[in-house]
Amino acid sequence: MDSARSEASAGLSAGATERPKCERRKRSQFAAVAKKNLVLIRRHWLGSTASQLLAPIVVMLILRMMQGIGDSSLSRPDPNPAEREVSDVEPCGREGCAAILYAPRGVAWVDDLMDLVREQSGLEPGEVAPVPTLQPLGPDEQAGAMWCLNNPGTPLPCPVQTLESSSLGLPVSAPDPFCSTPLFLQGNRISPCARMRDNRTISDFMVANPGRAANVAVFPAAYSGLSATSAREYPFGYDLYYNQTTARFPFRGNDHVLEVKRAIDQAILRFSGADAANLTVSWSTFPKPEPRLKGFSAVAVGGGYWFYLPAMIVFFTTLVDVVREKENGSRLMMSVMGLPSSVNLLVWLLQGFVFSNASALVLILAGLACRFDLFWNSSFLALFLLFSLFGTAMVAVSQVLATIMPSVKGAQTAGYAIILVGFVFQAILGSGYGSLIFLLQSTTLPGWAAPVKYVLQLYPPYLMSMVYYTISKKSASVVNLQEATVETGEGFSLADLFEKPSVGDTRLFGPMEVDVPRPATCLAILVLDTLLFAILALYLDHVVPTKNGILHHPLYFLRRSYWRAGGGGSKRDRAKLREGAGFTEVVDSMADFGSKDVIDEAVRVAESVPKSAEDESTILVSALTKIYGTKCCGRTKKAVDRLSVRLEKDSIFCLLGHNGAGKSTTMNILTGIVSPSEGFVSICGWDLCEDLGEIQSLIGVSPQFDCLWGELTALQVRNLGVW
Repeated sequence: MDSARSEASAGLSAGATERPKCERRKRSQFAAVAKKNLVLIRRHWLGSTASQLLAPIVVMLILRMMQGIGDSSLSRPDPNPAEREVSDVEPCGREGCAAILYAPRGVAWVDDLMDLVREQSGLEPGEVAPVPTLQPLGPDEQAGAMWCLNNPGTPLPCPVQTLESSSLGLPVSAPDPFCSTPLFLQGNRISPCARMRDNRTISDFMVANPGRAANVAVFPAAYSGLSATSAREYPFGYDLYYNQTTARFPFRGNDHVLEVKRAIDQAILRFSGADAANLTVSWSTFPKPEPRLKGFSAVAVGGGYWFYLPAMIVFFTTLVDVVREKENGSRLMMSVMGLPSSVNLLVWLLQGFVFSNASALVLILAGLACRFDLFWNSSFLALFLLFSLFGTAMVAVSQVLATIMPSVKGAQTAGYAIILVGFVFQAILGSGYGSLIFLLQSTTLPGWAAPVKYVLQLYPPYLMSMVYYTISKKSASVVNLQEATVETGEGFSLADLFEKPSVGDTRLFGPMEVDVPRPATCLAILVLDTLLFAILALYLDHVVPTKNGILHHPLYFLRRSYWRAGGGGSKRDRAKLREGAGFTEVVDSMADFGSKDVIDEAVRVAESVPKSAEDESTILVSALTKIYGTKCCGRTKKAVDRLSVRLEKDSIFCLLGHNGAGKSTTMNILTGIVSPSEGFVSICGWDLCEDLGEIQSLIGVSPQFDCLWGELTALQVRNLGVW
C-alpha cells in the first residue's frame, strides 16, 4: 500500500512539474506565431493590411455620396414652375410618315378643316391626310341614318331621326331614345355603323404600320349627319389618338398631343369664321412643394448592409491567409515542430480581434467626419461594441471555413461568394429599416417559421443588423412609413443597450406583436457565437481529413488522455500496458524476409517495447507498417513493411533506399505527418499515437519541401524563434 501511494505521489509530482513547463512552452509558441503574423502584417501594409483599414472609409464615402444625391434631389422645391409655349405641329420627319391622319374619309367639311390645319402649320400635303385604308362615307352614312349594335354588321333595331337640337347642342341624326336606351343600359354598344367600321380599320392600320402617324384625329359628329353649315355654326368635338409608346418609353418623349390639339382648335375657330383667330397656349407642371422626406439619413436606411462589408474584408483576409499557410505546408511544419492547434487558432483570433477593433474605430470616426447623425447621437461605446464583436465573430467563422478549404483559390472563391450572397441577404433583411428582421421576432409566427429566428442567431450579420436598426431608430433621421415624414430620434445611450426596444409599439406590423430582444442580449449572443465557432474550428482542425497530418478520433475530446498534461498519466504507467511480441512470434512474422540481421533487429526492438517509457534517449520503431488504399476496393500499396529499428542517443542514422522504398513515408510517420497502419513508435519515451503533441515539441525537422513564407526574408524567418 505504501509503495502504491508513493508511486502515485511521484506521478502527481511529475505532472505538476510538467504543467508549468508546458504552459511556458505554449507562451513561447504564442509569442513566436504572433511575431510571425506581425511581420507579415508589416510586409503587407500596402495590400491586405491597408484594405482592412480603408474599407470602412470607402463604405462611408459611398454612403456620403448617396446622402448627397438624396439631399440634392429631395431639397429642391419649385413653387412657380416655368411655363412653356405650345408650338406648331412639326413634320413627322420619317419617310412615309404623316404628322396627322384623320377620319372619316370623304366628308367635305372635315377635309376643309384639316386643310386649314395643314396650311397654318406649314406642312406638306402628305403630312395631313385621311387614314389610307378607310372607305369613303356613303350618302346614308354621312346623313347618320345607319346605326349598328355592337358591331358594324348588326343594324340597330330602332328608328333613326334627325334632331334639330340634340342634347349635345348639335343638329345630328340619332336613334329613337325610347328604343335605344334599354339596349344601352343592358351593356350594348350603340354607334353609327361607319364609325364602328372605321375604328376597327384605324386600329388594324396602326398595328400593321407602326410609326406611320404621330397622331390620329377622329370627328364623331361627321358620322352622325353633321352638315358643313352646322359644323360652321355649332361647336363640335373630336377624338385624338397619340403614340403611347413614345410618351412612356424610354425617356418620356413628346407625343405632340398639345401641338395637334392647339392646331385643330385654332383651325375650328377659323373654320367658323374667325379668320384672324390665333391661339397662344402654354403649359407648366404642378408646383412642387418642399419634399416631406427631406433630411432622411442614408446611414439609417442602408447601414445594416453597407456596414456589413468592413468586417467581411477582415473575414476574407483572415480566411485566405490561414488557408495559404495550409497550402504551402508551413502550417503543417509548425504542427510537426510542436505548435498546438489551439495556440495557432488563438493567435489568428487575436489578430482578427485587433483588426476588427481597428476597423470599428475607423468606421465610427469616418461616420463622425461625414457628419451622419446616427454617429453623433449614439453612444460611442455602444457602436464600438457592436462593430467589434460582429467582426470578431466573423473572424471565428473564417477559422471554421479554413479547416475545410483545400486551397487558396477555393478559399477566395468561397469568400467572394459568401460576401456577395451575404450582402444581398442583408439588403433584403434590412429593407424598411430592418422590418423583416423585426418581423421574424413576432410572437405569432407559424410553427414552421419559429425555428428560423433561432437558427439566424448563429448568423452574426443578422444579430448585427438587429442591434444596428434598433440604434438607428433612436439616433438617426428615419422615415415614418405611416405618415411619410422624417423623424429624428432622441439619441441612443449606453444604458439603452439594456432597454427593451419599442418596435412593437408602432403600427408598422399591424396587429402583430413583436418581441425584440435587448441589444445587450444580441451582443452577448455574438460573444457566444464567437466561442462556439472557435471551438468548432478547433474540433474540425483535429478531425477533418487533409492530405497530410494524423487525424484524431471524432470523439477524441472524450478521452481522458486528451485533457491531462503529458498525454494522460506518466510514461511509466502507460508502459505497464505494453507488451512486446515474443521471440517466436517475431521470427514467424518476419520469416518471409530471409535476412538474419533483419530478424535479429526486430527481436531486439520487440524486447525493448515494454521498457520504452523508461528510456528517454532512444527512438524505437517496432514492426512499423504503412498501407495506402483500402482493402475493400482491392487497391492497396504497402509503402513501409514491418520496419523495426532502434536509434541510440548521440548517434547519426542514415536511412537509405531506392525511390519508392518508403524513406519519406517513414519520416512522415515519425514526425506525425502520416499515421501508421500498424506497429509501434516511441520517441524519447513517448508513444507516437498517444503523445504526438509531446513528441512534436521535442523534435526538429528539415523537410524535403519548401515550407517558408515567401513574404519574409531569411533574417526575419531566423528571428521568429522556435515553436
